[in-house]
Amino acid sequence: MTIGFAACRRAAITAVFIGPLLHAPMALAETLKIGISALDDISHVNLQAAIAAGTFKKRGLDVELTVFKGGSPAQEALAAGEVGIVSASPPGVVAALNRGAGQICVGAIRHNASAWYLLTSAASPVTKLEDLAGKKIAIVAKGGTTDFYANWAIQKVGIKADFIPLGTQPTMAAALKSGQVEAAVMFNAFANNLITSGQARVLIDYGKELPKHMPACYASNQAFIKTGGPTLEKFWGGWIEAARKFHADKAWAMDFLKSFYKESDPKVLDFMYETSLRYTEGDPRTDAAEMEATIKMAGVELKKPMAELFTNAFIPEMK
Repeated sequence: MTIGFAACRRAAITAVFIGPLLHAPMALAETLKIGISALDDISHVNLQAAIAAGTFKKRGLDVELTVFKGGSPAQEALAAGEVGIVSASPPGVVAALNRGAGQICVGAIRHNASAWYLLTSAASPVTKLEDLAGKKIAIVAKGGTTDFYANWAIQKVGIKADFIPLGTQPTMAAALKSGQVEAAVMFNAFANNLITSGQARVLIDYGKELPKHMPACYASNQAFIKTGGPTLEKFWGGWIEAARKFHADKAWAMDFLKSFYKESDPKVLDFMYETSLRYTEGDPRTDAAEMEATIKMAGVELKKPMAELFTNAFIPEMK
């Protein structure tokens, strides 16, 4: 293990979630270790809902989540076998695959950019994308979805800008309001609060402007897949069941969101529910056309066959 990797691992925050106890005796559950970007990221609302609903535990699966500060530490942990899957942007998986890392997307986290925005401060002189030439744009981390979306924005108008990784949305919001950055790729309740309070203006509503694509997936590698296929099948089975529960039982979903986001404002919760419906689509499968669109938007080159980039083999048949 290198010194750099050890330092990255020390930066990780690990949280173990234990599902509800079952009344009937059962064999000791197996554990799937997952690396993610943030515990309260809306991209992981389906994952967290499955943990809360016990749909993983129902299948004899415990889930252990580790938060990594950026894509590189997560990629290193995956390569070292510290986790079985990680949340990743497909362009990041392309880069790893091109390097010979043998990574592969094993299912989509989401298929849309709903509730993602490029924002500027209400006090900023910036009124259009071209005004960001040479300016600072806040992102969460290099190689992640915010980096991907920021790149798409500047490529759209042919400008260059400096991307500043700030780690968390509260830090990004503070930097935007103080003028330390001219724009920020924001999402979820943080973006909504800035917009509705009049503190920020929308430069891009990614949910409206981007075509269908796969901005986030769970990635694994060939070493894990060789023995972890049945574990992934349990994972996706629990994921799909939780998504269906989220849609079918609004009262349960609202209680979950209230606890998940530690939010009590009914208006904010309604916004989060409507947004979360689009993040709990219940179908994590993807196809070549969607992946090609994602790669094209990111401006990256896939040097391997498309079949090596993603698989739907571990996702149960949709009924």
